[in-house]
Amino acid sequence: MKRLLLFVFFCGVITTANAQARFLVQNRTKTNYTQIYNNINDAYNNAQPHDTIYVPGALDPAGFHLDQDIDKPLHWIGVGVTQRATPVTGISYINNGGITFTENCSGTTIDGIRFNSLQIGSSATKKCNNVTIKKCIFRTQLNVYGDNFIMTGCLGFARGNYVYFRILGNKCSENALFKNCIFLHGRSNREINIEGFNNSVFTYNTIYSTRGILIQHTNNCILANSILMARFSPYGLGAHYDSNQAKNVSLRFSHCAFGFDLPFDPTNINVLKTIGEDCLANQPVTMFVNGWDYVSGWGGIDTDEKFITAQDFHLNDGVPAKTAAINGGEIGVYGNLKYSYKEIPFYPHIATDNTGFTVRPMAGQKAIQLKMKVEAQSH
Repeated sequence: MKRLLLFVFFCGVITTANAQARFLVQNRTKTNYTQIYNNINDAYNNAQPHDTIYVPGALDPAGFHLDQDIDKPLHWIGVGVTQRATPVTGISYINNGGITFTENCSGTTIDGIRFNSLQIGSSATKKCNNVTIKKCIFRTQLNVYGDNFIMTGCLGFARGNYVYFRILGNKCSENALFKNCIFLHGRSNREINIEGFNNSVFTYNTIYSTRGILIQHTNNCILANSILMARFSPYGLGAHYDSNQAKNVSLRFSHCAFGFDLPFDPTNINVLKTIGEDCLANQPVTMFVNGWDYVSGWGGIDTDEKFITAQDFHLNDGVPAKTAAINGGEIGVYGNLKYSYKEIPFYPHIATDNTGFTVRPMAGQKAIQLKMKVEAQSH
């Protein structure tokens, strides 16, 4: 797998040198059979169901644009999602304002690509099931009509006044798993909104809002080993948080930390539909290595790159959240990980160009001198 990833990274560097993107389509039924395209739409149109499309980095911040919704199951693999993490290859960015993976895309996987808003499935009767998204960035909204949805190691965010950040299950999505993710909302008059999931688990996440956090229309869901931070909301959403108890059917918090009062009464759990166990209340932002003042928001941090990378949500040594998990370990986005991650999302990447070799040229082309250092982990 590592050799395959490195092959993709080399393609990203060649993209930079030639100023021409190369999209690789690997056929799922033919060993070592790939086709190369110069356009993401050609790659998609020629890919067969369950093929793999490798999306190169784009040093042009405009990224790549798909001319249509996705209507077949594919495996999408990019080189990374932040310029800081991929200074040589650039980021894999599909720049559509919103992309829909239709009901014909069940079994799709996405890894190491940046998006704007995403829709999985078309409606409650046209679900897209068994979709897995890893190490990606999306902004504004994730809209899911599908069962067995998995999101791990991702960053979702929104920024700006009156802009919502929503993770929606539409009251029909069953058995979802959100793990080791960061969900952020800054400089806004809107809250983070999570709603409409059934029999689903949110665990080892950090949810951080300059406004409030609204969780509603859940049925038999659990939020565990997670950190929820939000400032006071003046719109009647409660003291920093609203579980919308009348609309939730069995919502449980387990081993979580809140930057505000507990959103349930631990002495009267038989009355409330939102209940919890072994949770920490009123935890300070100083628990993080480099959090931010959620009263004033991100202030002058306006560019996406600074917005994504300015904060460090690792926990400081000695804070209660460091040992608050169900297994006695730390909670939040970096909890219960097999490897020590510098940041989420993380993707193995070419970091610098300090090791030299020459790529053999194709007929009629000049040799390309490449110098690089690869950062990778054996996972």
